[in-house]
Amino acid sequence: MITRAGLADEIDGFDLQIRSLNEQKSAAYKAYREQLEDAGMEPRRAAAEVAATKAAIVKRRKLRENPDEAREKDDLIDAILVEIMARPSRAREASYAEAKGVETNSPSAPSSSRAAEKTEASAPLPLASVANSDRVPT
Repeated sequence: MITRAGLADEIDGFDLQIRSLNEQKSAAYKAYREQLEDAGMEPRRAAAEVAATKAAIVKRRKLRENPDEAREKDDLIDAILVEIMARPSRAREASYAEAKGVETNSPSAPSSSRAAEKTEASAPLPLASVANSDRVPT
């Protein structure tokens, strides 16, 4: 029979094992980063290499566990990225305009045509239309 105290002890043991394994993972990544730096790679680049390697390992795991789900998620991410990269962000447009001394419509009082344009542009797309479409709506 499992008692509460016995279960708590067992879970504590698992937590200690998990902590130990996570420390070993961290040590392995640190050793890899140090190896890259010892080979002449600058520290920022070595850190980026380790981060990219971690991401690739996670992606590999997800592809092995459920390839269809992983690919579906990647496709959705790609479609969203295409959509949000299709035009410059409004924040960058405003910063550029300020730097060049160009007047822009005040965000607090936009013109009626600008307000209608902004409403249309910022309206969220229904997820079903994105998920069931081969192309990204613009």
